[in-house]
Amino acid sequence: MAPPRTFTLDAPEIPEMHSKTAVPLRCSLLVFLTLLCPRALAGDPTSAVESPAPATGSAEAGGRWIPAGGTAWSAAEGDVSVELFGRLQNDWAFNSSGPGMEDGTEFRRARLGVKGTLYENVFFKVQYDFAGGDADFMDTYLGFTDVVGEADVKVGHFKEPFSLEELTSSKYLTFLERSLPNALSPGRNTGVGISDASGDVTWSLGMFRTSGSDGDDVGGPSQEYSATARVTFTPVYADGGDEVLHLGLAYSDRSADDGVVSFATGPENHQAPDVVDTGDIIADGYGLLGLEGAWVHGPLSLQAELIQASVDAADGSEPEFVGHYFYAGWFVTDGDRRNYDRRSAAFGRVKPEANYGTEGNGALELTARLSALDLDGAGVPGGKLDDFTLGVNWYLNPNTRVMLNYVTGDEGGIDREAVLARFQIDF
Repeated sequence: MAPPRTFTLDAPEIPEMHSKTAVPLRCSLLVFLTLLCPRALAGDPTSAVESPAPATGSAEAGGRWIPAGGTAWSAAEGDVSVELFGRLQNDWAFNSSGPGMEDGTEFRRARLGVKGTLYENVFFKVQYDFAGGDADFMDTYLGFTDVVGEADVKVGHFKEPFSLEELTSSKYLTFLERSLPNALSPGRNTGVGISDASGDVTWSLGMFRTSGSDGDDVGGPSQEYSATARVTFTPVYADGGDEVLHLGLAYSDRSADDGVVSFATGPENHQAPDVVDTGDIIADGYGLLGLEGAWVHGPLSLQAELIQASVDAADGSEPEFVGHYFYAGWFVTDGDRRNYDRRSAAFGRVKPEANYGTEGNGALELTARLSALDLDGAGVPGGKLDDFTLGVNWYLNPNTRVMLNYVTGDEGGIDREAVLARFQIDF
C-alpha cells in the first residue's frame, strides 16, 4: 500500500488581535491557504503553481482543485471531496427621513467556507462571516446520511427548521433584508437535527441550545433547550419548477434565555436602529407558530408568512406578538423565474436565460412587499411597525446581482424612508 500523501504549510504572520477573533481567524486563514495549494493536495511539494485546470470536474482529479460547475471549485481524492465557497454583499443606504436614520455603507456579509463529503454518508460544512471585522460562526456542522431510513442527521451550528424566508439563503433573498416577522424567528443555534425529503413532503425537527456567534452555550439548567419542527407539502410541482405551490407549518417550544424573553427590530434596513422593542419580559418560555405559503407560475411568484409568539410570562400574563408579510415578484425577462428547491423546501439560485455580456442582459425582476409586526400585548408596549418595499433585482449571471430597494416604514405615526442598494457575488 502506498504511503499517505503529506505536506506542510507554514502559518502566515498574523498581527495580535482580540482573543475572540484570533483563533477562528487564524484557523480560517490556514484552511483557506491550504485549500489554495493544489500541488500540495496532489502530493507534489515542488510547486504551488499549477497549469490551468480542466474545464469540468472529475472524481479522478487526484486532489487538485478543479471546476465543479458554475464558479464552485472542488478537490476530490477517492471517496473524499471538498468544495470551497463564499459570498460578498456590499450595501449602501440612503436614508431620507426618520430619527436615527443616517446614510452609510457596509459589507453586509463577507463569508468564506468549505463543505464536502467523506466516504459517501458523512458530510460537513464550516463557514465564517468576516463582515464587521469579526469572525463569526455561520453554518458549522457535520452530518450523516440515511441514518433513519433516508433521513439525514446534523450536529452543530445551523438554522433551526422554522420559516420559509429564514431558511432561504441570503444569497437568494428577493429583498435586501428579510421581512419584519423575522424578528420572531429563531435563526441559527447549536443542536441536533433530523430531516427527510420524500417527494412532495419534507419534515425536519431538532433540539437546540441558544448560542451566540461563536456557537457556544455554557451552563444553565436543562430547560434552556428548545425543540423546533417544520413540515412542508408541495401539492403542485410541474414543468421542472415552472409551476409550484408550497405550503408549510412550523412550531418551536422554547425556554427563556436566562429567564428573559425579548423581541426587537427596526424597519427592513440593516443600517437603521431598532424602533419597536418589547424590552425584557421575565418568563419561563414561549412558543412560536409559523404558517407559510408560496406560489410560482412562470415569471410570477407570490410568498406569504405569518408568525406568532406566545410568551409564558412569570407574572401569569400571556402576551402574544404577531407578524406577517406578503410579497410578489415578476420577471420581465423571457424565460426567467425563481428556483424552488424541493429537498430544502426553500428557494434557491436564479439562473438567467441569457447572462449579461455577449449572451444578453441577464434577468430583471420587479418586486413589492407589505409586512407588519405587532409587539403590543398583555401590557407590553412594544410598538407596531408597518413596512412597504419596492424593489428591482438585476441578475447579471447566476453568481452576480445588483439589488435596489425603496423601503418606507410607519411606526406610531413616524415615517422612515430609505433607498438601499446591494452589490453581490457568490461562488
